[in-house]
Amino acid sequence: MKHFLLIVLLTPFFSFSQGLSHADTKISDLLTIKNNLTAQSGGAPAYDGYPYNDESFIEATLVLNNEKAITDVPVRINLYNNTVEYRDKKQIFMVAEVSTIKEIRFDDKVYVNTLYTDEGEVHSGFFVKSLEGNPFTVLQKEVVVFEEAVRATNSYSESKNARFVKKKDKIYIKQLDKPAQLLKSKDDLYYIFKDYARLNEVLKKNKIKLNKVDEVINLVSIINADLGESK
Repeated sequence: MKHFLLIVLLTPFFSFSQGLSHADTKISDLLTIKNNLTAQSGGAPAYDGYPYNDESFIEATLVLNNEKAITDVPVRINLYNNTVEYRDKKQIFMVAEVSTIKEIRFDDKVYVNTLYTDEGEVHSGFFVKSLEGNPFTVLQKEVVVFEEAVRATNSYSESKNARFVKKKDKIYIKQLDKPAQLLKSKDDLYYIFKDYARLNEVLKKNKIKLNKVDEVINLVSIINADLGESK
């Protein structure tokens, strides 16, 4: 298997780049032979669509929790079950401990592996980092659901294969090291920013739609800047 060495990232845009270091860790260190998916595939899938961020394997940089990076790794993220797959030639492997990965950096976007709340329970998963800020960061969760196959019940209806379906992204806000919180209503907004005294004033000057990520980014940028100035 090809070994991918660690390097120090030089791009200043991403805050994690300054802390990365050289080491002997390789992508093979994250895999186990039991997780070889090639033998499990057995031909064409019995469903339509796909659960991945991209059906293809795209080269990315994997940033680990110890701030070391593995570069030029052809990977894809299974958004349905929160796993990471890696391709080496014609074989496909799964990362054994996805919790060891902090971020996956593609050319066009960065996925961060973080805790989040869902109906009162804390889970972990990969999110697109839309805005990195202090103390608040805006994240987007790309949602994929699985729909069971449907059999035709009469001559007028049609059978449908099982399929993976991409739904609308969900917007989350993360404060420092706390689990990310889903933003879907104004009640969520007031809960997330409950310690920010000027929220009503800012909202009056900046009308936003909570399902528009650009508008949420603008709001959070204003709040981050305001909090930074007040320190």
